Amino acid sequence: MRLDSVLRANTELGASTARQMDYEIDYYRRELRRIAPGATLADLNFASQTLVGSIIYHIALMRIDLEDARIEQLVDQAIALICCDLGTGRPVGE
Repeated sequence: MRLDSVLRANTELGASTARQMDYEIDYYRRELRRIAPGATLADLNFASQTLVGSIIYHIALMRIDLEDARIEQLVDQAIALICCDLGTGRPVGE
């Protein structure tokens, strides 16, 4: 939580970080939309924010270097969030 404190204390750094986060989340939202064009904006936001948050958690907070295979797992998880019916676990539309 030190990162949060630093970002609040340093408004310029906080604003810069927020812009970068918005850029990252927008990128993943666009890419996920290509995979699931029928996904709702709420689902796209949730999946994108979850993906970026997971990566930040491991790298910034836990200080773990993520291997490419682990990042791919997190991306697959984000895709599953928008492509699977939460009630049945089946692909949306089945």
